[in-house]
Amino acid sequence: MVVIRLSKVEVKPSTTGNNYVSLVDANGNKYSVWADPKNPRLFDDAKSFAPGSLVSIDFVQNGKYKNIKAISPAQVDSREVVVPSLDELKNGKPATVPFFNDRKDRRISRLACINASIEFHKLNRVDSDISEEMILTTAGKFEDWTYRGMEE
Repeated sequence: MVVIRLSKVEVKPSTTGNNYVSLVDANGNKYSVWADPKNPRLFDDAKSFAPGSLVSIDFVQNGKYKNIKAISPAQVDSREVVVPSLDELKNGKPATVPFFNDRKDRRISRLACINASIEFHKLNRVDSDISEEMILTTAGKFEDWTYRGMEE
């Protein structure tokens, strides 16, 4: 089973006249579910999800197609990280699933923000005058973005 965030859900007709549900995840991967009289529930379940839904799928690769065998709402552990899509990052949407449950996780996240800030300033500064204050201020902004919408 794979957990994906849906970005598009469409019912489409095929060239043979059978309908299928086309599901696209946040990274642009396409999956399909064909209308099957033997298993109408799978088709109905697939088309019932809205874009933005987090779903658990089991699929079979058939050439370039990914045919879904099972689909259900994702049961995400509160410690799992759901990676937002590039569009979500560009639009500044916060993560919707909390994934920092203890102080150790928070320290790791804070160190990652500091390292990202150092690399950011190395790439964007011509001179070597990078102050500790600049690094910590930028790291604080990264950390604020990381935790936005998740504080209880």
